[in-house]
Amino acid sequence: ISPAGLVSELASAPRFCSGGCGKYGDANGANPWTFGSTRHLGEPAAGTWRIQVTDLFPQDAGTFRNWSIRFWGQ
Repeated sequence: ISPAGLVSELASAPRFCSGGCGKYGDANGANPWTFGSTRHLGEPAAGTWRIQVTDLFPQDAGTFRNWSIRFWGQ
């Protein structure tokens, strides 16, 4: 969620790793996914950005550990 309140929905359904990380991520429990969005083109990057996570499977235990964001442009 941008400082201006614009929402970029990055995943609206459960995602499962393909290959060696299995259903719950790698050996350290991390899901190595990288998301991208062009929804904020033309919007200033300065300010406080927020992430909102919703647990779609409350019967499964999970921990949200961290996130990062990168900006490209002028």
